[in-house]
Amino acid sequence: MNTQLIQKTCKHPIIYIPEVTSTNDIAKDEIKKGAPSGTAILADYQTCGRGRMGNKWFASRGKDIILSIICRDVIYNVPTKEKLLNNLMLLGAKAVLETLKPLLPNEKITIKEPNDVLVNGKKIAGVLVETATKGSKLEYVILGIGINVNTMSFPKELKADATSLALIIGEDGIGREFIIADLLGRLIVRGL
Repeated sequence: MNTQLIQKTCKHPIIYIPEVTSTNDIAKDEIKKGAPSGTAILADYQTCGRGRMGNKWFASRGKDIILSIICRDVIYNVPTKEKLLNNLMLLGAKAVLETLKPLLPNEKITIKEPNDVLVNGKKIAGVLVETATKGSKLEYVILGIGINVNTMSFPKELKADATSLALIIGEDGIGREFIIADLLGRLIVRGL
C-alpha cells in the first residue's frame, strides 16, 4: 500500500502495518503511546478482524480496505453509551456511502443501520466502534472500517450477502489509496 498517496491529502498520522490481528487492537496500543486524534491505522490483512456482536470480518489479503481511526476529544450529548455507539457507527457508514457513490453512480447504495453499507442489497462495508471511558468521561473512540474493494470471491457462507467494488465494476486492481484518502477526508469533516 502506498501511504504517501494517502498522506498527500490527509494531514493526520498514518500507521501502515502489512498484517495485524486487528487494526482496532493496534489503535488501542497506539493510544497508550499517545497517538493523536485522527491517527489512521491501515493494514493489508487482519488475522482476527471483527464486526459487531462478535462477528468476524472477512477481508482478502492485500485487496480490501482495513482501517481504524483514533478519535479523541469526541463530544456528543447522547443519553446512553449505546446511543453514542449507534450515532458514531452511522456517521462512519454515511462517510463510507458518500465515498462509494461517485465510484458506483448507477448502483443503489444504502445503509443498513447502524453500521452496514449495502450495494444493491449486498454488504460492501461495515463499521465497528469501540470506546473507553474514565468515570463518566469518554476517553477515546476507535472507528474501525472495512470496505470490500478487490475481493473477487467470498467464502461460501458470505457469497449470498457480500459484494465488492471489483465484483460490481467487473474488474479488480482498484486503487485503495484514493478511496482511503477520500474516506478519511469525509470523516475529518464530520469531526471524527
